[in-house]
Amino acid sequence: MTTIHLDYFGMPGSGPTVKEAKLDAGRKIEAALEGCYAPLLLNFRGMLLVISRNPRDWGYRMFDLSEMKFLTVADHCSCGFQSEDEALLAAVKHLADNKRQHGERDSELFDVLRGRERDNARREFSSNAERSDDFRDRYTLAISRGMPTGEAHNYACGDPRVALRPAG
Repeated sequence: MTTIHLDYFGMPGSGPTVKEAKLDAGRKIEAALEGCYAPLLLNFRGMLLVISRNPRDWGYRMFDLSEMKFLTVADHCSCGFQSEDEALLAAVKHLADNKRQHGERDSELFDVLRGRERDNARREFSSNAERSDDFRDRYTLAISRGMPTGEAHNYACGDPRVALRPAG
C-alpha cells in the first residue's frame, strides 16, 4: 500500500490517504503545543545550562558565564531528545564531565535527577572520572620525564610497548 507523506502547516504527516496524512500531522501539531515551553536553567561553575524544547524535540545549550558579556551563541548545543528527562540527563552528565576537577568522583549536579537515573549517572561519572584521572596522571608523569606527546599518550593508555623513562 502507498503511504502519503506531506507537510501540513509546517508539520510532516504520513498516512494511506491525504486525509489520514493530514490527521497525522494534526496530531503532531497538538502534541507539539501541549506542555510547558519554559526553559530549565542550571548555573554550575561558571556555565549556564539551558534545557528547552521546540515543537519537535528537546535540547540543551551551554553558555560560559566567565566573562560578563551579551551571549548570542552557545558554547555547545545538543538537540533531538524526545523528553525533558532525556535532555536533562544528557545535559547534566555533559556539564558535570566538562567541569569536573581532578579527583572528583561525584557532582552535586546529579541531585536534579531522580532515583535510578541519578544513581546510575553517579556510578558512571565516578568510573569515568577514575579512568580519566589515571590517564591524566600517567600522561603528566611521562611528559615530566621527557617523553614526546605521542609516546606519553600511548603510555598513559597502557600500551605495554611504551616504557616509562627513569627519573632524572
